[in-house]
Amino acid sequence: MSFMQRDKLRWTLCNTDQLSAWLPQWQQLHQQTGQHLLLDSVCLTNALKHFPVSNALTAIATIDDKTVAAGIFVRCGFGRWITYQPSQLPIGAWLSIQPEHTETLLRVLAQYLPGFTLTVSLTQQDPALQPRPVESAQLDTLDYITTAKMTLNQTFADYWATRSKNTRQNLSKIQNRLQTDGLSASFQMQNNAEQLIAGIRAYAKIEQHSWKNAGGTAITENDTQCQFYQQWLGALGSEHAEIWYLQTPEGPVAADLCIKRANTLIILKTTYAEPWAKYSPAFLMHIRGIEHCIESGIEHIEFYGPAMEWHRKLTAELRVMYHVNFYRFSGLKQLKQLLHQRKHKAVASAN
Repeated sequence: MSFMQRDKLRWTLCNTDQLSAWLPQWQQLHQQTGQHLLLDSVCLTNALKHFPVSNALTAIATIDDKTVAAGIFVRCGFGRWITYQPSQLPIGAWLSIQPEHTETLLRVLAQYLPGFTLTVSLTQQDPALQPRPVESAQLDTLDYITTAKMTLNQTFADYWATRSKNTRQNLSKIQNRLQTDGLSASFQMQNNAEQLIAGIRAYAKIEQHSWKNAGGTAITENDTQCQFYQQWLGALGSEHAEIWYLQTPEGPVAADLCIKRANTLIILKTTYAEPWAKYSPAFLMHIRGIEHCIESGIEHIEFYGPAMEWHRKLTAELRVMYHVNFYRFSGLKQLKQLLHQRKHKAVASAN
């Protein structure tokens, strides 16, 4: 982006409910940046409908009428703006065809956002989509989580042979335990429109018997989360959504909500019934799910949650997601660093 191009950079802001004002450009940019399902307009408009934020704005960047970046931003305090990020979506709402110019894009955006803007932040960015920008006097990045993915480029038998002896033995123990207890469990996948709607209700029922219920974070059959997933996955349809189950004679005891595009499948949410914990139902379901993906031609599985022990048993592919912070003035970054250092020293002294 030359100086003249930077001089031509313009941001247009509009309310998120003004769909006709920003959706066409968002969709056009989305097609140019890999068509990631978590940044698709179907996903984001459903999220904004079910998890609205009163001060959310859509920002569209253009150079000579060509759309080069877009984001949905929310004011989160005096002078502070961050990307729209409901907990149900693991990636902040940001698209750019020029990720190497993230700082320039945010610098100019800070001049357009209403009020006096001090910082603009991009939350939970994926380095596989947007390379981590170089830090400067006015920009820093912060590690978010280490997440896992899988590349499926061999037969299931060959893949399983690469897993550790301990992991393979664990699967055998689970299967033997089920057999000893006179139980059976099979993998099932559902993806037609009616099955997706009903399947999310079934997912909610399972979650009522999971550890999340005790913590008050479980999905229920009639809550906003359930409606969000039903409308989102229902709109995607059988081509781009599916639900996995571990089915038993008593009904499903584990489930995954999945979306897919091209050769990539994303596992959005996993749940299992706590009474079945000794049989590791989610682990067993994922093993069978991997086999299903290989047979279906899926080449990549994305998890997007923090890499847990069970992820590491299934794959060695890990990467660090990150946040980006742009500071209107370099002194703000220096002040933040100073406060962080003092807090770190205070914690160290207390210990």
